[in-house]
Amino acid sequence: MPREHTSRTGLGPLAIGALHDATGSWTPAVAVLLALLVPHLFTGLASAHDRSIEPRP
Repeated sequence: MPREHTSRTGLGPLAIGALHDATGSWTPAVAVLLALLVPHLFTGLASAHDRSIEPRP
């Protein structure tokens, strides 16, 4: 795994915590998490679609 990827893995929780500290409320932090969840939901549903690949003749 590339080093730059592993150094950024802890930034998500820190950013959400910083957003909570800056606003004093969990509402903006939860809104950000829900906004990030939407693309993951559609990507997951698309990849889990039941289909098969047929060989070309």
